[in-house]
Amino acid sequence: MSRQLNNLFAFSVIGTTGRFVPFQGLANVVLEGRVYHRSLDITDKGHSMHWFLYDEAARAERAREQSLPEDAVNTVRQFLDRASPYVRTLRHALTQVSDEAMPLAVELSVPPTGGEIAAVINTDSLRHVNPRQVVFFGRGGLQPRFVPILSCQYEPLQYPLLFPHGTRGWGYIDNFQKAMPCTQIQWYRHLFLSDRRFQVLGRLACEYAVDMFSRTGEERLRYLQRGRRVHATSMDEAADPLIPDLFQNKIPASFMGSRAWASDQVTDSLAIARKLGKPSIWLTMTTNPQWSEIQSQLLPGQDVTDIPAVVCRAFRARLGILKAFLPSLSSRSEACHTPTLWVKFKQEPPLSALDIFISAELPDAEQEPDLYRQVRRFHMHSQNHLARPGSRCNRNGRCIYGYPQPITPHTHLDDLGRVHYRRRNADSCWVTPHIPALLKLLDCHIYVDVCSTAVIFLYLFKYLFKGPDRTRFSLHNMVDAGDEEDIVNEYKDYMSARYLSASEAVYRIFNFETVHKNPSVRCLPVHLEGRNLARMRRPTAPGFSTMSDLLWYFQRPPTELFQQLTYMEFFSRYYFETLPLDDPLDRGQVLITEVETNQGLRQKVVRRRAAGDIVTRIQVIPLHYKEQFYLRALLQVRPASSFQDLRTVHDHCYATYHEAATALGLLRDVSEAEYAISEAIAALRAPSPSDDATNLALEDIARHLSSQGSSLAQCGLPEPQRHHYGSEVDLELNFFHPHWAVLRARADAARTRMNADQRWIFERILRQQDPHGAACFFVDGRAGRGKTFLMAALCDRVRADCGIVCVTGTTALSVIHYERGRTAHSAFGIPVQDSDEGLESKISLYRARAELIRHAQLIIWEELPIAEMAVLECANQLLQDINQLPFGGKTFIALGDFRQVAPVVRGSCRPSATLNHSVRSSYLWDHFDILRLTIPIRYAGDVAYATWVDQVGDVVLPFEAPVPVRHLRHLENMDGAARFLFLDDSLATSPDAVRRAFLSPFNARHTNYKEAAYYSHDTIKEMDESSFHLPTGAEADLLTMLHEPGVPPHNLSLKVGCVASIRGNLSIEKGLVKNVRVQVVNLLANVVQVRLLQHNQLLTSQATDEEMQIFCLPRITFEFRPHRANWTVQRRQLPGSDAGPRRG
Repeated sequence: MSRQLNNLFAFSVIGTTGRFVPFQGLANVVLEGRVYHRSLDITDKGHSMHWFLYDEAARAERAREQSLPEDAVNTVRQFLDRASPYVRTLRHALTQVSDEAMPLAVELSVPPTGGEIAAVINTDSLRHVNPRQVVFFGRGGLQPRFVPILSCQYEPLQYPLLFPHGTRGWGYIDNFQKAMPCTQIQWYRHLFLSDRRFQVLGRLACEYAVDMFSRTGEERLRYLQRGRRVHATSMDEAADPLIPDLFQNKIPASFMGSRAWASDQVTDSLAIARKLGKPSIWLTMTTNPQWSEIQSQLLPGQDVTDIPAVVCRAFRARLGILKAFLPSLSSRSEACHTPTLWVKFKQEPPLSALDIFISAELPDAEQEPDLYRQVRRFHMHSQNHLARPGSRCNRNGRCIYGYPQPITPHTHLDDLGRVHYRRRNADSCWVTPHIPALLKLLDCHIYVDVCSTAVIFLYLFKYLFKGPDRTRFSLHNMVDAGDEEDIVNEYKDYMSARYLSASEAVYRIFNFETVHKNPSVRCLPVHLEGRNLARMRRPTAPGFSTMSDLLWYFQRPPTELFQQLTYMEFFSRYYFETLPLDDPLDRGQVLITEVETNQGLRQKVVRRRAAGDIVTRIQVIPLHYKEQFYLRALLQVRPASSFQDLRTVHDHCYATYHEAATALGLLRDVSEAEYAISEAIAALRAPSPSDDATNLALEDIARHLSSQGSSLAQCGLPEPQRHHYGSEVDLELNFFHPHWAVLRARADAARTRMNADQRWIFERILRQQDPHGAACFFVDGRAGRGKTFLMAALCDRVRADCGIVCVTGTTALSVIHYERGRTAHSAFGIPVQDSDEGLESKISLYRARAELIRHAQLIIWEELPIAEMAVLECANQLLQDINQLPFGGKTFIALGDFRQVAPVVRGSCRPSATLNHSVRSSYLWDHFDILRLTIPIRYAGDVAYATWVDQVGDVVLPFEAPVPVRHLRHLENMDGAARFLFLDDSLATSPDAVRRAFLSPFNARHTNYKEAAYYSHDTIKEMDESSFHLPTGAEADLLTMLHEPGVPPHNLSLKVGCVASIRGNLSIEKGLVKNVRVQVVNLLANVVQVRLLQHNQLLTSQATDEEMQIFCLPRITFEFRPHRANWTVQRRQLPGSDAGPRRG
């Protein structure tokens, strides 16, 4: 009622370019867009200005239509007639308007110097809304003047009920006033805390809060925009008259809610995550209107929406209790009646410990009646969520939150990595997760969830730091006649499409903290040479200097301790301090130089941070600012002592930072492949003549593509002049044809060494080698039973008889010891994808690969237990399509040990998930004939140890048993251990290094020996079409944090002589498969030379071991999808990783 009553007597009308939003929340005065004050045409009989001048009866009639009490209307009118100076002067104001100036709108504004109110006439179109300005004719003048929003009469004109005596609001009294006794926000806060009218007239106070806070924000934006036009920054793009000044329409990060501010919050959070890791849990807290401190302040007839000041303060006090409850945890919060806190535990609790402090169950009503009542009120998902109109969780008839949740006896992760909390009965299936201790303490809704993946930051980007709610749109301007570019005017966007609620306005007026980060983050500036901006500090301030942090970083002491630190690492550990010249230096202080200050000559020193390292990050630079963006990329990954040093890569000083970043591998170079080939040729030897080299290269590529089920034509490559590679069947037969005698001899020799189990299986399988002898076998054997030995003998025997054996494996490492081995995905064309649903082979029935499978007499699948059943079923479907028989009518042999390996179900720890994906759950498992190997071979000389190993595999207690270690070589001092580990001869030439490893509980210190660093180029594959967008400049920071098993890291450090592991299956034929160990021989700019340490016996190799096993590895592109993300990361990096000390 207070808002309606005020509008009956207001001397102006509040309007918005958007709308007043009907909102049923805590404070239901919500508006969109720019706010303005104006009066309507005085001839409009439905407006209070007309009523004041001509017709008070019309005001009474409008009051009756709005069901306003007649006595209240009369009382307000009589009081304003006596007290308000505006009512007395309004009737006189109309007589000052000439007949020629027909008013379109009339408003009242600041009294002229003489103190008399003038008539305000707005002859502009009312469709054009200027931010917070009032137009009026001065006495005797014909031209309009503009009154800014800093007028002290701005508030009493619109809110006569809050300012019935015409008391001046915040603003300038005259043009000669230089300063104000308080800020706008302090003035509004004072009124809310001291003037009782702002509690009694609750809804009107909500409107006042929204109006005045938007008034403050608009004035700040106008000030910032004017300042940008006057003081344009000296960026390259701004200096070029042909390129628009992109900063001119950008709101700076100092304005809370701007895009730059949101980008800073994102990068601050990424910096904390880079230091501490992903958050452990996150919580959201919602205000409870029934809190006693709120209910006690309500007047008769009021509800909580009428007292936003009380609600905000009560909420803030409860939030302080919550933060005090977690004193030792790192948290980040965003608060405005529904804060979100991200908490990092010092030690991550195991999944089994979550049930101790997190609950998703309904407590016992008799044992814990208060908690039962609170859970029923705050943490029960609506059971009519799908039938209720407007339900936000209803999507296509299903709840997007998965309610009702399934009954679960224990907390676990599902296949997608979502946490399913313990719910042991049907009533608990509707309970949302919560912490009972906090629920009892704070008596409000407190949702909690576990952060199971770093992709939880996407929620942070999209929700917490998205800035104020607003309608987003772009303004399209023509930069020049031939190019159209999207230029967004953020000032107009913010003011014209803003969404502001009373609760947010009051919360901000009280200056309550909206974002808090612990630890805090220091942002380091980055600028081009000679372009550092002046600091906004008094020149008389102690330690004042025009030097930026970047320039001081270049001036750090020239010792190895400081020179090896990057920009962020240096300021995270050290800081600069200005001291009197005669002060002695303490321990830990290092003198840099002497500087001239207003207080005389002083010394600049570097000091180690006593409280420990802090979190630092480099200022986010958008890609628009090209060279500055590339300079930032270089500063993030390498130390430097000058701008020229940053541009120097591989002893060559480049002209631009873009060229230096490209040479370092941070950016993709279109000529990278050409450089890599040139380096490989120079490092090895140049073939002659060139035509022969081209033909040999094409033939080698053709053989490799053929092994992958592809061809040169499919890849757009020309055919070689001499066709020596033939079809896949010819390649397979020609590979073994010269060695049939050797193969038969090896098979016969192996048969004589077989034990009874192996010989029986060997003969059993050979009996099936006829056109009608199709069969499926699974050779089951524990570790050390000779499964691989048996399969190798079978391969030799079949191939010696001119037969074709297709050897496949679930992993490349499982078939590396077989000639012509392939992964099952490569052999059968099985696609690699996140979901196993709808797997279908990519091999055409008319391709060479299908022909090879059609002619194969024997198919072997190594480590079948690791494969998921969908993969096996996909291979079976291909075999049936080729020969129209189960498993293609082939003799199909699978082998492995279910005790050792099982399918890895990503993001799940439930045994049921593993069983559901296992091949033993497939309908094909019934077709297998199980052949068992039971006689130990590897531990045949130690029966007791072999028995104990079997008991461990069978989970037979007890696991603890005395094992004699007298036969093991042991050392008693570090010198002897070092000699054993690093060998007596050169580590760079000894292949025995692969047989040695150093087990360490930590990997923290083993990186000191590294020298060369290779950096990946990371992009988001779907960035152009995906809905996923990060704030500009933050993409690289996020992608460098992501780590994926089997994918090289962003920063790959290597040294000549170190041992590395291959990432990816490059060539099974050459032994370059995933996880195989190699030794680094040479480090070049675009390739790394490695020597294969695990010997691969290739029958046709005529080269020496050293020549055969040296390979050049270029950068390749890896693709992976972060867990629970809808976008794909493309990382271009060398296919390797350090294989140094292993965690024990």
